[in-house]
Amino acid sequence: DTEGGRDAYRRLAAVADLIIDTEPPGRLESLGLSHAELSKANPRLVQVSLTPFGLTGPRKDWQTSDLVAAAMGGVLSVSGTAEQAVNPWGRQNFHFGSMMAAVCGIAGVYSARETGKGQLVDLSLHEVVTTTLEQMFFQYWFDDILEPMFGMPKNALRMASRHWLGAYTVTPAKTGACMV
Repeated sequence: DTEGGRDAYRRLAAVADLIIDTEPPGRLESLGLSHAELSKANPRLVQVSLTPFGLTGPRKDWQTSDLVAAAMGGVLSVSGTAEQAVNPWGRQNFHFGSMMAAVCGIAGVYSARETGKGQLVDLSLHEVVTTTLEQMFFQYWFDDILEPMFGMPKNALRMASRHWLGAYTVTPAKTGACMV
C-alpha cells in the first residue's frame, strides 16, 4: 500500500519469471502494478491471477471460501451421504486451486522461455474446482455403458463411501462426518 512497497514490488517483478497473486480483481491495477504495467520492464514476466471467479464477468467481485467453492463447483453434489453433503477434508478445493496456479505458472514460464513473451493467466478457483468432477462428465456421457454394467445413472448422486473408483471414505467424526 505504500509507495516504497510498490517500488519494491516493481523491482522484484522486473527480474522475476513468475508472479502468482490472489488479489481481488482490479486491486493490482489500482496500485499501478498490473501485468500490463509490469511487463513493460519485463516482457517475459508470467503472472497467474487466482481469484474466486476470474478477473472479469458478472461474479468477478464475489468472495468465496473452500466450502462455497465446493458447493458452486459441484463437489458437494456428489460427496457425502444421500442425506448430507460433506466437503472433502483439509480445504482441498483451495489446495487444488493453488496447485493449478503453480502448474499454469510453470507452463507460462516454459512458454516465455521459448517465445520471449510473458502472459497473464486469469485462473478462476470456480473453474478449477469444476474440472475436478471427472466422473460426472464420464457418467453423463457414457451412461449407455455405465448404467447397464455398474448401475450408474446418467446424473451422479451422492454415494457416501461408494466413489466410482472407491477412492474416498465418509467416516464419522467428532463434529459430524468427514470425507477422507
